[in-house]
Amino acid sequence: QKEGIPARLSNSAGTFLCNHLMYHVLHLVSAKKMDTLAGFIHIPPLPEQVTESGRASMSLEIARLGVLAALDSVLAFLRKPIAG
Repeated sequence: QKEGIPARLSNSAGTFLCNHLMYHVLHLVSAKKMDTLAGFIHIPPLPEQVTESGRASMSLEIARLGVLAALDSVLAFLRKPIAG
């Protein structure tokens, strides 16, 4: 949002396929005891993919900028020293 890109935090990866993918990745990371983080960035469809009136969409360029801004935020968070 700081970059002017509409976004919101969600505790759900979305509908069936998105949730399935996210939970499968989380299970894999846990089962293999991988020292890694996993996340999911859900972006709306492109305007030309929307067929229903009023459904959210986002241009590819705005989505790209949003993903880059999200990754920058994650990296900034990971680079912060741990307090205490």
